[in-house]
Amino acid sequence: ANTAVAFHGDVDAGIALSRSGRRLLLEPEPLFLATAEARFLKRVVEQASVAELRKIRSATFVKPAAPVDKRVFDAGVYRDGRDITLRTHETELPLLVSEPVCWLVEYRCFVLHGRVVDATTYASNGRFFRYGEGRWPTHEVESQTVRQLAEEFAAAHVADLPPAYVVDVGLTSDRGWAVIETNAAWCATLYGCDPSLVMDVLLACCCMAEKARRRCRRESRRS
Repeated sequence: ANTAVAFHGDVDAGIALSRSGRRLLLEPEPLFLATAEARFLKRVVEQASVAELRKIRSATFVKPAAPVDKRVFDAGVYRDGRDITLRTHETELPLLVSEPVCWLVEYRCFVLHGRVVDATTYASNGRFFRYGEGRWPTHEVESQTVRQLAEEFAAAHVADLPPAYVVDVGLTSDRGWAVIETNAAWCATLYGCDPSLVMDVLLACCCMAEKARRRCRRESRRS
């Protein structure tokens, strides 16, 4: 019988598990955000290459698109792409660039089949959550707004996203609420989220490799 397995850990351990051939860890496509609907992002987000990175001459937020590449350079706002120190000689890295945004408060939402199972603030005015502080206080109306936006975003991109993932939502200083980014749930920090609620998300992320391959074959035939 198939045994349900949940995985939550760092990227290297997740890659090792996937390469074992027994399990497949689901996650959003690294460059997905560059194709997401602009009405949810409230800013321009684009795919970029390393060569294009070096041409940046104005304030731009830059990050490696794939979790496995997060150590390649430090994500952040750069005014000159030549100042970015790459810790690799790889030239085909998937990158995301966007106009800088000031986030007043940031939420992490764990999503399962289009519904937010739990959400919590993880940053406020640039200060990040620290373990031992418990759940940060949130306003009920604010929390409802976050959940609604995250679920509307999920519904609009149901064909492009896996059944379980993380979406971060934030309040900007001048554009209202917007989606910050999507990430794999299996390597995402829980912050103040309830592990018992997040468990179902992690179980859905970690699927039998053969089952996933059969699903891919069915989808290929339909397309």
